[in-house]
Amino acid sequence: MSSSAALTNFDKEMGANEPLYAPSPDFDGPVPKTERRITDPLSALLLLAAWGYFLWVGVWSVRNGNPDEVFYPQDYRGRICGVDQDVNGKRLPSLWHPTDILGNGRCVDECPSVNVFNPVDASELMCKDEVDLLGMAACLNNDGEVSDDTNTLIFCGGCMFELGTVQSKSNFCQPRSNDDVLHQINVAAAKAGASELMTEYQLYQNMPALWRFVQGAISYKQLLLGLGLGGAAFLGMVSLFLLQLPRTIAGTIWTSIFLLPICMAYGGYLFYTIAQDYSSGDYPGVQSDMNPAGIKTLACMIWIASGMIIVAVARLRRRIEHIIAIAKVAAISTRSIPETFISPIVQLVGYFIFLLFLCSFLVYLASTGTIVDDTAEGFGNEIAFASYQYSKRTINFFWFLVFIFLWTSEFILAMGRITLSTCFSRWYFIPDKEEGVDISLISSAWQSVCKHFGTAAFGAIAIGPVKVIRVPILWTQKVIKDFINAEGTCMDLLICSCQCCLFSLERFLKFVSKHAYVYTALFGHSYCKAAHEAYYIMGRNADCGAIEGIYNERILDFCNLCVVSITSTATLLALHASRADFFVIGTVTLGVGITTWFVVRMFTEMCGSAILTLLHCYLVDDEIFDHVDGTIFAPPELEYALEGGEIFREGGVGEEPDVEKGVSQTSSIGKLDQVLEVVSVEEEDEEEEEEEHGNDNENQEVKGVQSVQTNEEAEENEFNRIESKEECQSGGGGGGGGG
Repeated sequence: MSSSAALTNFDKEMGANEPLYAPSPDFDGPVPKTERRITDPLSALLLLAAWGYFLWVGVWSVRNGNPDEVFYPQDYRGRICGVDQDVNGKRLPSLWHPTDILGNGRCVDECPSVNVFNPVDASELMCKDEVDLLGMAACLNNDGEVSDDTNTLIFCGGCMFELGTVQSKSNFCQPRSNDDVLHQINVAAAKAGASELMTEYQLYQNMPALWRFVQGAISYKQLLLGLGLGGAAFLGMVSLFLLQLPRTIAGTIWTSIFLLPICMAYGGYLFYTIAQDYSSGDYPGVQSDMNPAGIKTLACMIWIASGMIIVAVARLRRRIEHIIAIAKVAAISTRSIPETFISPIVQLVGYFIFLLFLCSFLVYLASTGTIVDDTAEGFGNEIAFASYQYSKRTINFFWFLVFIFLWTSEFILAMGRITLSTCFSRWYFIPDKEEGVDISLISSAWQSVCKHFGTAAFGAIAIGPVKVIRVPILWTQKVIKDFINAEGTCMDLLICSCQCCLFSLERFLKFVSKHAYVYTALFGHSYCKAAHEAYYIMGRNADCGAIEGIYNERILDFCNLCVVSITSTATLLALHASRADFFVIGTVTLGVGITTWFVVRMFTEMCGSAILTLLHCYLVDDEIFDHVDGTIFAPPELEYALEGGEIFREGGVGEEPDVEKGVSQTSSIGKLDQVLEVVSVEEEDEEEEEEEHGNDNENQEVKGVQSVQTNEEAEENEFNRIESKEECQSGGGGGGGGG
């Protein structure tokens, strides 16, 4: 079954042509724990050190942070609404309302419901403290007193109109429409003598993106926990349950494929609706840097992706049917080991505990900023306000938390992969599976932790940094486009090329890692050795049906993407209904999507691990026990799915194995007996050959002795003949003389 057609000369020089050999003469499955060694210990130490540094960052953040700074809004002076005190010693109100033309705010008792664009006096404006107004020259009369003219107070940046607002979950009074606000600001400034007009009105200028992200996540924590964790876990459990029943496997996969483009298309519709609301100005908290045209482009890209998925499904129909047939065989192994259903639950609990620490540290880290006095110009006037800024250390800590989040998330999935692969490979190499199996998930998990902790860490860190690197590149691309107008230039092309290369590298590393974990579970190899064996055994068996199944295993990602699209679309719908600003919509939806992706994979990858493990065990079975035609331990259902030609026959899938088609119905024990019988016959043949060879040697020796004896007899006869002749001659001569 092996074929080297897919191997290059370089591969052959690297030993790709050399088939696998059994680690021991009595090989019958995964190498026992006593014969394994600790693999990739340096990676294990590095991960433990990273976790230690993670805890240190958390302790530093707790000591230097104040969570009130992100739980509540801050006014233009950096005071915390509902916590700090005003100039008179009274506690500030808990709500926030805009107070100047730069989008800074003040603390208020309630959010106004209507716009007051024609105020009678300053009492109908949202003004700053009188002490601060006295320090703003443009807000004073000639006598040094604060002006009573409302237009002047708007123009100088000391006050803002009382706006019709919507109270957000984060206690911000967000304007219902920014276009009306911008127009009225320009009208008031023109009446006050301004020669220039404002082109944008932007809120939260004194708040950095990290603060707004954490503050938005806190405000909508119900969505992050309810949909990102709870919803993903529930849908993951349902998917896992349905993927274990042969009658529901096909329906589950096809339903996921059908729902994925529908949910994505609806999400695109929601984005397009938000963009339409932005364009009409009928949306609260509109940020001018969020271009409605860009949001429409995002919606169009989502629609295009939905269409591409539909086209891809039409082309992959036969491959989908193939993986469904193999998934039915994999379901037999998962049902035979009921303990494996505990694995995703344990992973989820560990992941939840890690997220509790991560989110707590992130909240404290986001509150370690400092209040810095800052100024900006509005209509030519210098307006002072307090800006919340972070140090470089805080920014570096934030990116480290992102890195440790990705690394730990991938590590949890990797440990689950190795543990499950150990269980399923043991099941595969049991000769008589019908009599039941005795495989312990706990012992497999303990073996994975004790021996292959570093391998899981190595595979996870190979993927995590690539993801982290891609984020700053995206940010750099945005900065270049915004500040040097590099769109369409060589710089933009270079950045896009880097993104494509990193994406391809990430996908390759994910592909290699999944297969490497199987060979780590089987033979106890380190990550690089296991990846080497997995990569080249697939190259040697490129014409085998198992390779087709290995590549088609990725089709199960449709189930994962379907769950992600459901939770993300539900989050987007809820945020849109609550009239949140687009920054919160984007970040919270992204957070729910990422969390869902990791959580749902803990459940669905149980099926994926079973498929990959069985297929790789099939290849190992075929290469190691190559003295018979076929494999020894493979279940008949798996042989039929791979060699019976379900994917290639016109009859389609789902038909019962037909003996006339050459599908083996022999059990693993029968095959093992056949192998032993073949081995014994070969040994008997060798003994007979040796006996025949020995008899030939004896015959040759006998013939040699007989030949020597014959030669001696001939010489003796010749000697006797000569003597007789001489005697005759001497007797004849004496008779003649006597006559």
